[in-house]
Amino acid sequence: MGKFSYDSIRMRPQETIIASDSIAYDFGTSSVYYTNVEGDPVELKDTFLVILKKDKSDGKWKIHREVASAVVE
Repeated sequence: MGKFSYDSIRMRPQETIIASDSIAYDFGTSSVYYTNVEGDPVELKDTFLVILKKDKSDGKWKIHREVASAVVE
């Protein structure tokens, strides 16, 4: 699929803060799953911070920025 492809991601928000009527953030942990070149499934565990903005046209929350930090074992 590409240099940074993955099979699936599971996000587990632990804290959601609505800072204003247009900005919010989620903080939590996630697991990214991919298959390596040997065909073995691999899980990478991360923490993440997602900044959300409310879209002016439809009023729905949308991802504005996302930052993840991998846990290297």
